[in-house]
Amino acid sequence: MSQRLQKVIAQAGIASRRKAEELIATGKVKVNGIVVTELGTKVSADDIVQVNNKSLRKESKVVYMINKPMAVLSASSDDRDRRVVVDLINDTRRLFPVGRLDYNTTGLLLVTNDGEFSQLMIHPSSNIPKEYHVKIRGQLTTRSIELMKKGLRTKEENYAPVEISKVRIDKEKKITHFDIVLFEGKNRQIRKMMEHLNHDVLALNRFRIGPLHLGTMAIGKYRKLSTEEISILERYAERRHTK
Repeated sequence: MSQRLQKVIAQAGIASRRKAEELIATGKVKVNGIVVTELGTKVSADDIVQVNNKSLRKESKVVYMINKPMAVLSASSDDRDRRVVVDLINDTRRLFPVGRLDYNTTGLLLVTNDGEFSQLMIHPSSNIPKEYHVKIRGQLTTRSIELMKKGLRTKEENYAPVEISKVRIDKEKKITHFDIVLFEGKNRQIRKMMEHLNHDVLALNRFRIGPLHLGTMAIGKYRKLSTEEISILERYAERRHTK
């Protein structure tokens, strides 16, 4: 069965489909040794595809869930030799994280070699809810909660409404714990919202992505998602995408 060239490149995890189209249009892609610049080109499993003179590795697709520790980058490599999330997974395939968690944020992160799956998960229109446990310095007021539920506006950004639950205030230690559900993936969103509301984030942990929960998985541990779990995630994202 033949597929569009840009889709094959995206599935290999080399780039997003849009970036793959740019690579093709600029003459960076070869099929069976010949430069191809036509976006409609289709290739089969027998064709040899090269991007920047490097052949695509044909490898089985996999998706892992991992409980990311602190001080680990959501990346596949780092030019400063810091530890990256794929270092924690014993797999020789070309893996990369689906989206990201901040360096000092812990919790549920997906890691894969499937570019199409990754793009579906992180596409803004999918609006996949992601749930976090937050620990902040100070007391989170009712006013602040209502502002976030309605959609918080700062000088730099407008944030979509969120869901907040399980608010617990420790007056003695002067800290607040709460759970928050985000429906968009803006950079450092929770930390920036808390900063706007004059709170320092002391701990941040993501424990749910859509229907997938971290459960009792220990920090730094990981497991491979089943075909059924991947299908459920894909259907969930596609269903929200069409709403």
